[in-house]
Amino acid sequence: MTPERQQQIKQVFHAVRECAPEARGAYLDEVRRKDDELGQEVASLLLAYEDLGDFMQQPVLAMPQKPEPTIEQLALTAGQQVGHYQIEHQLGAGGMGVVYLARDTRLGRLVTLKLLPPRFTKDRDRMRRFQQEARAASALNHPNLLT
Repeated sequence: MTPERQQQIKQVFHAVRECAPEARGAYLDEVRRKDDELGQEVASLLLAYEDLGDFMQQPVLAMPQKPEPTIEQLALTAGQQVGHYQIEHQLGAGGMGVVYLARDTRLGRLVTLKLLPPRFTKDRDRMRRFQQEARAASALNHPNLLT
């Protein structure tokens, strides 16, 4: 297709779009009488354009989003490393996350490692409560408690 033909299609396409919806059919019929191939091409473009709808006008947040992975999908297994912690096994799971028994490879001691669901890491209030919980837990000192 020549650049001139592309320009012609573009001009007719825009001209048809500027017509009132009820006048578009008559305008396209007139174009087809003069140049059927041109009319068919423009009609095809109009159909494709109308199928797009107004997706560009929708806010991004209203568009379908890729779901975040769940805590189950992010589950860790024995031997996996998280930073300098090596996972031994899962101790439990609840509404606030999953707790693992892990080995601190730097200090050579057992620790508990709590992982939050991804959505909680974006919530300031939940992160504040999590840090408060971590400070409270780290202040405990008892032979039957892990760090």
